[in-house]
Amino acid sequence: MPRRTIGWLILIVSATVVVGLGVGFATQSGSTARASAQAPDGFVVPIEPIRVFDSRTTASPLATSPIGSETVIDLFGSLAASTDVIAAFANVTVVDPGANGYATIHPTGRSRPNTSSSNFARGTTVATSTLIARGPVGTTTVTMVTPQANATAHVIIDVFALVTSDPTRVGATVVRTVTPGRVHDTRSTTRLGAGEWRRIPIAGRSLDGSPDVVPSDGSVSAVAINITVVNSSSTSRSTWIATTPGTSLVNVDRGRLAANFALVPLESDGSIDVFNDSGSTDVIIDVWGYATNSGVSPSASGRIVVLDAPFRAIDSRPDPLGPGRAEPWSFVDFNDSLANSRAGLGEVSALIGNFTGTDLRRRYPGLSVETFLSTFPDGGSLPSTSNLNLVEGETKSNLGVYRLANEAMSVYNDDGYVNFVLDVSAVIVD
Repeated sequence: MPRRTIGWLILIVSATVVVGLGVGFATQSGSTARASAQAPDGFVVPIEPIRVFDSRTTASPLATSPIGSETVIDLFGSLAASTDVIAAFANVTVVDPGANGYATIHPTGRSRPNTSSSNFARGTTVATSTLIARGPVGTTTVTMVTPQANATAHVIIDVFALVTSDPTRVGATVVRTVTPGRVHDTRSTTRLGAGEWRRIPIAGRSLDGSPDVVPSDGSVSAVAINITVVNSSSTSRSTWIATTPGTSLVNVDRGRLAANFALVPLESDGSIDVFNDSGSTDVIIDVWGYATNSGVSPSASGRIVVLDAPFRAIDSRPDPLGPGRAEPWSFVDFNDSLANSRAGLGEVSALIGNFTGTDLRRRYPGLSVETFLSTFPDGGSLPSTSNLNLVEGETKSNLGVYRLANEAMSVYNDDGYVNFVLDVSAVIVD
């Protein structure tokens, strides 16, 4: 199978492709760019989610426009973050947008990247996690783009982890990735009921489809998971899923599917708690890695290098991936480009970024299609996990931790013909 090589050259995409998506989507301009990272090495500090921004509390939604409307927020000031905090993992929820579009979040004072942090459709509520770098000014710019109309949308931001440059900071951890594995699927047990909290044991358990296990030795403070909500039972209602009181992680309408990434603190018994607001729904939990305080040092494996701005490292357009195919992508050129901006980068073992699927097309005229996309280390077996679920006309994004093998990873498409992009915001180095 041929391997696509992704370097620092940006692909050219025609505007007509984007218009056909139905949902706004960031495209490349055709210029060249290089990945760069000037911040020091980072260590993750998982925290209980904190709501740092909610435009509903001011009754003033954010403006959107075809060229992009900018709103500057003091995200790190809201956290009272000390100067060693160089980035934050956050869940961004877009509520009831007036038009289809996408959001791009980047440090104020730096050029707006040709990437998207979240994609949304008119009248829906969608939550997408992302990694937000702290730039030279300290504030954060949220750009709301709705290609076909001026509109408004409310935005909520919940921070669930910090990235610090100080390995001695209390709670500092390094990130270990695993071969993706499934740890919980209510479709084979009992659906999550309305108002129900359910405890899911993770540490020490075998992960379905993975040879790895999250350690149960007390060193793991949080687990990197993907939660997929299948809200299609006869008793389902529009709902939201949380792992901590007072915040939300996944928002999903009745009859739909939605997924989101989170770094969830473990309870003392090595489990996490999951809450369903209303109706009866299925919840699937896939594990991609964990944060551990074991062996934390300035040169420890599992350090995070945060990019100055998100970088589009994969863009499959205009060549969609066909049904039942797994396609490898090489990141040798990308890694070399990043290393040129940073002495002593180290070996890149994983990527962190937003993975977006779009423009799903039918195999046969007249026969509707839906699919799921899965990513996994190059050369490995197809996992039992998924990154995204798509139906026709949708554009969906999801943050993830993508383990590499031989500086490459594979993308699998279950059905139809689909395009995808990966916007990298950080790498994990050994």
